[in-house]
Amino acid sequence: MGVVFNFLDAADPAAAAKARSDFASLLESDQKGESLIAWTKSRAKSDFDHFDGLAKGLEELFARQESAWKSRPGYSEARYAAGTARQAFQSYQFEFGTEPVDYTKIPMEYWGRRDRFMGANLIAQLGNDNAVLWAHDGHVQSWLPETYLQMGATTVGVEVRNALKEAYVSVGFAWTRGVIHAKLVEDANDIVAAQRRPFEEFPLACDRPGDLGEYLARLETPRFFVDGRKANADTKAWGQLPYYRGSLGWAVFPDRWLMNPDQDAMQTFPSHDILVYFRDLSPSTLWRIPPRPTAGS
Repeated sequence: MGVVFNFLDAADPAAAAKARSDFASLLESDQKGESLIAWTKSRAKSDFDHFDGLAKGLEELFARQESAWKSRPGYSEARYAAGTARQAFQSYQFEFGTEPVDYTKIPMEYWGRRDRFMGANLIAQLGNDNAVLWAHDGHVQSWLPETYLQMGATTVGVEVRNALKEAYVSVGFAWTRGVIHAKLVEDANDIVAAQRRPFEEFPLACDRPGDLGEYLARLETPRFFVDGRKANADTKAWGQLPYYRGSLGWAVFPDRWLMNPDQDAMQTFPSHDILVYFRDLSPSTLWRIPPRPTAGS
């Protein structure tokens, strides 16, 4: 939002002042270092429509003023930022409200909403250039079962594959043992509290009996990679084994590790074109990120 406000300061000071007033509570939360979900969880459920409408208004303002503003420095970046701001609200629609959320009742389309946005944004910015997208395996995978697609599920990789066809190559990762830096999550409605916890080290394994994890754990080689598009029949056969990836990013729920019913095991090929395997993933590196500037600064 800071990019939007800074552009409007020069192009339309009255609109800039109104936008800062409209989003004052979000700016205050950001200045405290809180996450977007911490802010949405502090709002009423009905506030989604209000703030989505405000974000839509900013989008429409930039569209109406295109001929007058497009020659101004920073117009393209600010218009893009206004669009992605609205995408962010829509991606967190069901996170508005202070009451607990029953995530089993949220439509599948919602979980793919962010990926659709990211895929469209990536394609729009790509032009004739090459690019590398670094994201969780579940985002970059380029194939989903038809039953998932029919329910509205998607990934960034599926969206980009649909647009670029075979020019998009997806790389997935597998591992057997690791000590992972993450934050403890105790239940599905614990995200905001989890974000405020310190990072801990969790010894974990991806060797679920009956799937690819168990198969890879029996191998003697410590690391390898294989291109599923060029693999022989034997390799493609084990590549069809489902691989249950533990749900892990910045946070982990140890009591449901490899047992989360919301996360189905999925075959490695053709979910990803290339598989990279490490027997030992640890110790993982905790990158020190410098403090981020606050919105509007």
